[in-house]
Amino acid sequence: GQAFVTFPRQLVRIKFNGESDADAGVISAKTFNGTSITMGLSLQYRLKRTASSVFSTYMKYGEDYHKFYAKYLRSLARDVISQHPVIDMWEKREAVGREMLAAFDEFLSNEGANVDHVQLLSLDIPLQIQSAIEDTTVAQQKIATAEFDKE
Repeated sequence: GQAFVTFPRQLVRIKFNGESDADAGVISAKTFNGTSITMGLSLQYRLKRTASSVFSTYMKYGEDYHKFYAKYLRSLARDVISQHPVIDMWEKREAVGREMLAAFDEFLSNEGANVDHVQLLSLDIPLQIQSAIEDTTVAQQKIATAEFDKE
């Protein structure tokens, strides 16, 4: 017999973190300067709603498209992280998130979906580096305050 296969019309979430509802664990990667980090990440995608796109996605992945997307997007996240020094992961977190969104959407647009949102949920970097970044940020704020007070 024949059966209908349903595909979701709404946003679908892929979540990388240690929580019980996650699709996979945190993303471990090395930054441009070789620092090991872990990142929790969530994204939402929507399948394209054209018949040809749904058919193509089904023929390529069957009903396992979500697992494939998660696996490949993890790899893409690592690629983006590897292009940035560790300080960018801390100080330019939103820009890195936008870069991930663009990379994810570019990939999925060729695989039958579009990425709507990306959220960086957590970032773990070595404590020594985190402390140095925080100390530098505090020092920069003190300089800016002193310059403002001087005027």
